[in-house]
Amino acid sequence: HRDLHSFPTRRSSDLDFCNQLALEKHFTRQANKNQALLEVQSKLITEVSAGRVDKVKKELTAITKNLGEKSFYRLKWEGYLALKEKNYAEAEALYRKALAKNPLDKEARINLALALLGQKKRSEAEKIYKQLKSEFPMDEVVAKLGTAF
Repeated sequence: HRDLHSFPTRRSSDLDFCNQLALEKHFTRQANKNQALLEVQSKLITEVSAGRVDKVKKELTAITKNLGEKSFYRLKWEGYLALKEKNYAEAEALYRKALAKNPLDKEARINLALALLGQKKRSEAEKIYKQLKSEFPMDEVVAKLGTAF
């Protein structure tokens, strides 16, 4: 007959330590993912500034590999490329999908308004502008968007 107290039991401090390790691993993975995303974003901005759209499309592959095909950042960048190519309907669709994932992103909202303006959907674009203006009254890019109205 064994004494029940002789069996090893988990103490709460052991569980706390295990939880702490799990959290540490999670946050380390997330930090690495964020770092990779920042590096890709930096490359995309450099390529866009240099007018190398073909290289931007190549870099989007890295975003897909790291974050998935339907990631907010991929949708936002694809929307930007569609907007740059004056494919306003596609840009609108991509920005709407991106904003469904991150509705507060200012840049995506501004570019959605531009895509709508490109399709002569002025009243819908103006609604977005008014909302942005109320949230960011001193923002220069928002003010520049306002010149379209």
